[in-house]
Amino acid sequence: MNFPSVLATVSLILFCAGTRSEGLVIVNGNDPGKCNQTSHGKEVLVQNRENKELIIFCTKDNSVYKWTTIGGKTPIGELFSPAYDCSKILDHNPEAKDGMYWIDLGGIYPKQAYCDMITDGGGYMLFGRTNTSVTWTVPSSNDAVEPYGDPHWASHLGDAPILDLRIQMARTEDLSKPLAHWSFRLQTERLLKNLMIVDHGCAQATPGIGNIAYVKDLQTENIVTTKFRCSVFGSYHNPATGFGWTMMNSCLKKPCRRGFAFFDHDVFMFQTDHSGSFSYSVSGSISGIYQNSTAIVGCDKTKCCGCFGPAGGTDDYCGTECKKRRNGTIVKNVYSWFWVRSSIPKKVWKKCMDYKVTTSNGDTVRYKLLDGNPTPEK
Repeated sequence: MNFPSVLATVSLILFCAGTRSEGLVIVNGNDPGKCNQTSHGKEVLVQNRENKELIIFCTKDNSVYKWTTIGGKTPIGELFSPAYDCSKILDHNPEAKDGMYWIDLGGIYPKQAYCDMITDGGGYMLFGRTNTSVTWTVPSSNDAVEPYGDPHWASHLGDAPILDLRIQMARTEDLSKPLAHWSFRLQTERLLKNLMIVDHGCAQATPGIGNIAYVKDLQTENIVTTKFRCSVFGSYHNPATGFGWTMMNSCLKKPCRRGFAFFDHDVFMFQTDHSGSFSYSVSGSISGIYQNSTAIVGCDKTKCCGCFGPAGGTDDYCGTECKKRRNGTIVKNVYSWFWVRSSIPKKVWKKCMDYKVTTSNGDTVRYKLLDGNPTPEK
């Protein structure tokens, strides 16, 4: 055995190992800090969003500093490299799976959200979950909503633009077995914290989700109506009071300890509203607490339930105050999930959808949605 060469090899290995360990910064968690001129060239061992160890480097590309992995790839949806939304993660990686990701809504810090990468082409963020039909007791917090986690609304996603809003209702805590499942495409984007409105299809006396272009039944994957205008949420309260629909919007931008229907004070508390529902109608332009619905979940003047018809049905199966109609089914205890999509994944752009709208003058106008553009074209 040639001991000098063995010693030389061992020395070289130790030298290389020592050099690497001195250059490698190990952090506890998934935040490596900022990548800028000061940290340029820095090598950091972090945990990714799945709590797996990952070595990243602070690099500069065309005057832009960013964290990259070995090979120059930039992971998207990590704390150190957040995405604009779930759809952009899919654009970057079409094989992305459902799970927790980090998104950037323009604030100081990225926000964590659970992304559904499959349903209706994927790209949906989960912003609410309930395990009962009673909506007014659901709190909101800055914690990310998980599909099978604690029921609450996300108050940290209020600045997320709404293109599509999706509602999923089930008898059991199982996303794969919905009783009803539908989505709204909005005519124009607005922020999640402005979800409830009193115009653009919703009258002042009937605040709710308005300015709707069409409703899609996600059980059949068919667009079922382009005439629907407002999913009435509840009774009208003057915005100055901060009650009801206004409070629901507020709960989507800052934490509400006891839910949207309570005046919450450290000394006393009282309930300000007894309605709050999510619904749609295929045959009517309005649904909710004063109108019949094809499906509804929530509360209507103290009566709370989930109501739905047969899969693919287009009648109004639900009356007011949780009364069933025709072949409708009423369920008191239901689980619901609420999702928002801010943009359309590129893989969906190849699909073109056209539909007809009847104007107030009785004229029929044909529209098309092309290349993922949410704005209809004549």
